[in-house]
Amino acid sequence: MIGGQGELVFTCKAILHAVETTGHTFREIGVMARTLDPYGPFLRRVFEEHRIPFYTTATLPLLEEPVAKVWWQLAGLREEQYPWQALLDVVASPYYRRLSVNGHFTHEQKQIWSQAIRYWRLVRGREDWERLAVVANDPEAIGDWQRKIGIPLEEAVAALQECADVVGRLIADCQALPESGSIGELTLAFESLVNTHLSLLQEETSSQMEVRDQAHLTSLAQGFEQVMTQLKQLDRVGTQVTWGAWVEVFRGALEATKRPIPGQSPLGVQVFDAMAARGHAFRTMFILGMNDQVFPRVVREDAFLRDRDRRVLAESLGYKIDEKMHGFDEEALLFALLRHSARDRVYLVYQRADHKGRPLLPSSLLTELMRDGPGCSESEISVPLRVAERGRIPYFSPGEETGQETRLRHLLQGRAIQTDSLEPSFWWNVFRQGLKAVSALERTSSGGGSFDGIMSVEGDHWQDLLSRGLSPTALERYAQCPFRYWMEHVLRTRNVREPLSRDIPSRVWGELGHAILRHVYQYLIDHGWPVSPIEPVHLSSLITSTIEQVSDEYAKRYGKGYLVLWEKMKTLLGPVVFAMIEHDQQEYADKAMVPVDCEVGAEGEIPSEVPENSSLLKIHGRVDRVDQQSDGSRTRIVDYKFSGGLTTRTDNPDLVGEALQGRRLQPPLYSLMSALSLAGHSGVNSKEIVVPHTAIHSVEFRFIRPLNSEPLTFSSFPGSIWNTPTGDQLLRTIQRWIQSIRAGQFFVLPGSYCRDCSWSVACRSQHHPSWVRAYGIPLAKEFRQGRKQRATHE
Repeated sequence: MIGGQGELVFTCKAILHAVETTGHTFREIGVMARTLDPYGPFLRRVFEEHRIPFYTTATLPLLEEPVAKVWWQLAGLREEQYPWQALLDVVASPYYRRLSVNGHFTHEQKQIWSQAIRYWRLVRGREDWERLAVVANDPEAIGDWQRKIGIPLEEAVAALQECADVVGRLIADCQALPESGSIGELTLAFESLVNTHLSLLQEETSSQMEVRDQAHLTSLAQGFEQVMTQLKQLDRVGTQVTWGAWVEVFRGALEATKRPIPGQSPLGVQVFDAMAARGHAFRTMFILGMNDQVFPRVVREDAFLRDRDRRVLAESLGYKIDEKMHGFDEEALLFALLRHSARDRVYLVYQRADHKGRPLLPSSLLTELMRDGPGCSESEISVPLRVAERGRIPYFSPGEETGQETRLRHLLQGRAIQTDSLEPSFWWNVFRQGLKAVSALERTSSGGGSFDGIMSVEGDHWQDLLSRGLSPTALERYAQCPFRYWMEHVLRTRNVREPLSRDIPSRVWGELGHAILRHVYQYLIDHGWPVSPIEPVHLSSLITSTIEQVSDEYAKRYGKGYLVLWEKMKTLLGPVVFAMIEHDQQEYADKAMVPVDCEVGAEGEIPSEVPENSSLLKIHGRVDRVDQQSDGSRTRIVDYKFSGGLTTRTDNPDLVGEALQGRRLQPPLYSLMSALSLAGHSGVNSKEIVVPHTAIHSVEFRFIRPLNSEPLTFSSFPGSIWNTPTGDQLLRTIQRWIQSIRAGQFFVLPGSYCRDCSWSVACRSQHHPSWVRAYGIPLAKEFRQGRKQRATHE
């Protein structure tokens, strides 16, 4: 057999065969194993599939039950400083007592609460959860989060406030637990906490509930009472312990507690371990697990007191210490007792390989028996691994199959498992669709299809783009990997596996830096700078106060992470901001370029290939800053790029070359913007200005790397490039990407970025047939060649 489950399947079929041919009752049949632990997880399921009643001494760990894991986590919340995962598992558990304000259970809010915890980086500690209560009453913060996750504002506010309320109540009750006391006092305190926040299992039972479910809930309640009783008995020691020590004792008792397997019948097949089977007699017996190091068990000498030393102590001093190697004799005796407890027939079952396919050796006891016993080797039955080959064994004949085995055999033979006269069930339709999908996915000869990201032409997504436009970042994502664009912008999925820790994410450098520069420059613009210069002392004070103000506002929402790194980050940002302002002051003196607004909304159009059409697609974005010459003849867009790590690159990036290869598309698309929503010098009255295409003189990228020796570098994309052959080449490349989106081409395009892709778990780039089909798509070849193209004219 293969695996422990295979042993049980063969045993059940042999039991049915014995009952039908010999007339034995189920109670006269015994199933034994040296230990039943490997068979416990699927013992009940296999016996019930074959409609065989059973009675067993096997047990299951109580900790395998979800409610037991909730008890485990609830007990250690305060000692572990309320980690977000454990706290969320408790309050979003189906066993949690509280209802949310809109009438739904708390476990129905788990997805939204998890997104909120990740968004505001609530890692652990009371300070983080107090921050949640502050954010829940901040409409602006909730609005930003609500727009990002795409749910109605009212639902977001209700969910976040409910999360803050539930978590706050739980933390308050956990803080009220005693710091120390006797084991009995601490046990009673934990019982009170459980009764307050978790539903009592007895209260969940009702007359409408099935008897099977009632028995299951009753066994869980009895298991909890058993653990509590064990702890209360330790109160006789009379020792004062801390809550942390009590949690360790409680978890140890919870791990050691077992519960009986439900669904047993006293008149069923007797399933015992070898020690419990001694003294019982059966007509037919099955001995499972006849493999090496299982039966007989592993016997080793004590490394510190060898058997010869034990023998000397016994013979010379009279100290009787059992020798370890005598364990083999005990195993042989136990096997003989089991074998002779059957009056009619004994089945010895062993595995050729485990469930992972690793080969296993038969037991030495079995080998000796087959060598010495008459006719043992001739009666050996080998069960084939293939399902189609098992029909030649009497126990696996079609008449003795379970319903699931019959359906599987019909499917392997290409036969339907549901008649046409019946209305197809939902699961049958799902299964048939799955078969079609698997058949299409495993083909390598055909070209790409719908399972490879080739969608309908001008689908709903394209109509949506026509109405709202396309952002440069989205097009850049498509040029990098169409499948990634499809996951982010078409399906609008979110990465739920992003690790959450106190480390400051790299994006925080950009978020803080952008906010600081926006506040500083907006203050300078409102006060007439750079026409009216500002004193260096005043500027330094302005930058310092702005950094502190922006950092404090950010920390109230998202936390500080590690304090040392947080303070270092603030210290490094100050000199970079000061150097940038000095650069702009000098640039005003040289070129008369004046910053006019920050965080500006911009719109534009991509020229069409067809002359009659005014545009192919609208584009929109939000630029970091807009500069203009004093006479208004030229407009420049400035974009900040922050990097929180060290980089070995010292030269300025080639923005034109990177745009042609699809690695950086913000510069060319920003240069096509024709409408800028400027607030004016007053910063109050918003207005929109329309600039001619040629008026965007350049797009300047400012790379800010505070940890590098050269923290501030500049690279410019000239707007006049559209009047050159290079501009025509770039425009054709952009139009080809947009036409591919319009045609629904969202195929997989593997690259070096796959290592850090958030959607790699859903990508089939490692599936060879899918990779072959994707590699052969003609458009994919164009994309790979486009990554190598260079400007036609410098």
